[in-house]
Amino acid sequence: MKLCPMVPRHSRLRLRSKHPPRLPVMKNIFLRLLPAFFAAVILNFAACAAATSPAPATTPAADVGRLEIYDFMTQNGTIARRTFLDGAGRVSKEIYYTMFSARRSASGTPPEEMAIGSQVLYHYENGRLVSTEAFDGAMKPQGSQHYEYGPDGEVIREWSLRADGTKEFETRRAAQPTPSRFPSIRGRALTELYFDATGTRLLNLRGELPADIDLPQGWGSSAANLACGIVLSRERGRPEQIQVHVSLKNTDAPRLPAVGGGSGGFGGTVPAPLVPPLNNDAMGAAEFILRDARGSQVAERTLLPDKEAHYVYLRNADLRPGTAGVISPEYELASRFPSLAPGRYTLRLRLTVPGRAASVLSNEVVLTVE
Repeated sequence: MKLCPMVPRHSRLRLRSKHPPRLPVMKNIFLRLLPAFFAAVILNFAACAAATSPAPATTPAADVGRLEIYDFMTQNGTIARRTFLDGAGRVSKEIYYTMFSARRSASGTPPEEMAIGSQVLYHYENGRLVSTEAFDGAMKPQGSQHYEYGPDGEVIREWSLRADGTKEFETRRAAQPTPSRFPSIRGRALTELYFDATGTRLLNLRGELPADIDLPQGWGSSAANLACGIVLSRERGRPEQIQVHVSLKNTDAPRLPAVGGGSGGFGGTVPAPLVPPLNNDAMGAAEFILRDARGSQVAERTLLPDKEAHYVYLRNADLRPGTAGVISPEYELASRFPSLAPGRYTLRLRLTVPGRAASVLSNEVVLTVE
């Protein structure tokens, strides 16, 4: 058996002190450096992510539009308008403000006492305005306006719809562009059509007579180159619910040769004006001929209430052949017959026209009083 050499005690002690164990020391150093290492890794990762990620987009400033405060209040109480433009520089929205005590605001924002009265939205297709929508201050729909364009880019037809989508009004324009204060609506207005609450029955027309639509019950017989047509706002109801709409047209005045070669829109001739001329004049007396189901005429009210005079409004300078005018305002049936018994009636009007000895008798319409 081989024995280990004896080592003096003091030699063993020196050996321990000269060659101490290294593992505990290295472990302590590693544990101390570990948090710093991980912190450095995290910071480096964050720096790389910041370098490769796009910068957050800044929120664009809200478009507040351009505010214009009027010097004077309009008839409907509007005192200011705010206009918004789209990316193409076209009007996209308008806000109208109403309130009696509005003050000017140096900051450009509406004062607290200004309230939104109405709003209008504009819609475009292929660079053209095709419709506008109107809303009240609470964004409740009030109606819309629509436009149809001709081959040369001019508006040839425009119509208004009520909030429920029924047609209220239509304007037809000439194909040839003419100067106008509305750059996009250059065609000369030819005909205006007014519809009832259903949007299907024509109540009045003004301007040139169209070939595709006419008063539903036609016109009365011609007298002194004039004919009268009447339409009821509704054919059933109480007397206070029924209004009588009246149109007047020139039937057969002669045509004159064109002056200077111009057609005037009438196929090479210029129609002779009505003689004596009739231009936005006050109408004379209107006699209501109302008969019951037995054919008996119902007496009119002897003393009529004070009411605005009735006028004939024309699209042309005078009532030329092939054109019509509107008597405004419409006549109220209840003002002539306040207490009609329920039943079926027929109605005609006999109009006295200024400057003419002969009166004009309208067509006949049928109504039912409930």
